Amino acid sequence: MLRREQVIGIVSSWDIRWRESEGYSLLVTESRIVGACLPHDGDEYRVFFPLGIERDPSAAKDAEGKADKIVATKDFELQRDKIVKVIYEEPGVLSGGRLLIGTVGRKVEISITVTSGWNPDILLTTKTLVSSFLVFAPGVFYDEKTGGRVRDDVPLPS
Repeated sequence: MLRREQVIGIVSSWDIRWRESEGYSLLVTESRIVGACLPHDGDEYRVFFPLGIERDPSAAKDAEGKADKIVATKDFELQRDKIVKVIYEEPGVLSGGRLLIGTVGRKVEISITVTSGWNPDILLTTKTLVSSFLVFAPGVFYDEKTGGRVRDDVPLPS
């Protein structure tokens, strides 16, 4: 199902939502973003493949299997060359964050759960999302609070 595309990142988590979903999956490849409801098995899965680092073949094969499932059950697909702006609002303790992806004539908003000491997975989820979008579309990836571009030299949540 992946048309010779390179997977940049996959986030399947209860910590992200689209519309009224409970949990969501985002696939980020070199040419598109695909969103689908979290699979019924409910397994959370996060993977990021940094540029210039050789991929572990078993991790890449596992990621391709997850990517195929996301593409097969997709709710939306956005081509990279159609995306004009991506706005990221980091989640806080009192309010959740969001990822707003804008194309000509359409916006897709992904909600992100609030950060909590009871939920350490949210930090890994946001780190994987931010890292994936920094590779996918660095020129149109903006921080909601500052209005400036999200840059890779800014420390990510750990």
